[in-house]
Amino acid sequence: MDTCKAIRDIRQEGYDEGVLMMLGGLVCEGILTVEDASRRARLTPEEFEEKAAACREK
Repeated sequence: MDTCKAIRDIRQEGYDEGVLMMLGGLVCEGILTVEDASRRARLTPEEFEEKAAACREK
């Protein structure tokens, strides 16, 4: 595996997790609906809830 690609993938994964945590927080505070947050994350509402829950567990 290309080392540069591996580093980019790790950085992207961290970025994606941060976005999900931020959007999940906005949903918890009632600022966004799950539908709005999932659209912003480019996920289905079900995928968003699953991934956001996984981020909170970490």
